[in-house]
Amino acid sequence: MHIARGVIGSLAIAMCCLGVLHLPLAENTTIEFTEVLFTIPLAAIFLKENVSKKTIFSGVIGFIGLIIMFKPSAANINIYAAIPAFAAFLFAVMNIMIKTMVLNEEHDLTMLFYFALYSTVVASLFLPFFWQAPTPKEIVYLILLGIGSNIVQYFAFLGYKYIDASKVAPIRYTELITTAALAYMLFGQTLDQSDIIGGLFIIVGTLITSYSASSKNEDHHH
Repeated sequence: MHIARGVIGSLAIAMCCLGVLHLPLAENTTIEFTEVLFTIPLAAIFLKENVSKKTIFSGVIGFIGLIIMFKPSAANINIYAAIPAFAAFLFAVMNIMIKTMVLNEEHDLTMLFYFALYSTVVASLFLPFFWQAPTPKEIVYLILLGIGSNIVQYFAFLGYKYIDASKVAPIRYTELITTAALAYMLFGQTLDQSDIIGGLFIIVGTLITSYSASSKNEDHHH
């Protein structure tokens, strides 16, 4: 499972980077929130979790939001919106893998080590085709990115250990606010009307999903 997680994670990260190249940062981040909506049916299939009508309804709402952000029309379809959507699906698959490994009492550092190892191997396969020597400034950014991503993963593992995943999900919405603010301040990027409307649909759908799952967990504990 470590190898599969490394391969899927590498592809997901690549899709994230590709999405940022073709979409405004805040829009890319908003679409990636569909990760939670993908996680629900995958959890039902592979973790044998029950899926309520509320969960199905929230999935429909989130899907509508995604379609709105695709900006479908006879003249224009934002096909690049499929990139972060695919990344969200891959991250959802990784969530199932992580949850499975946590339930099997896999050690946090073991998961960190093998993901770093196999994702490095996968990425190195593409070096002959895409390698560009980084500048000293870019090297610093890459080091900070590596440190930051490992810290994020570590605390995600702790979250899966001690807190229900459905209760962790709503906290991620602070990421959209932060990303939108930084995208505006650093790059002058703003969300248009369809991005905002579609993003609201996705957020509402995911909140319903999180609330439904959280309520179910509380009822189960009682």
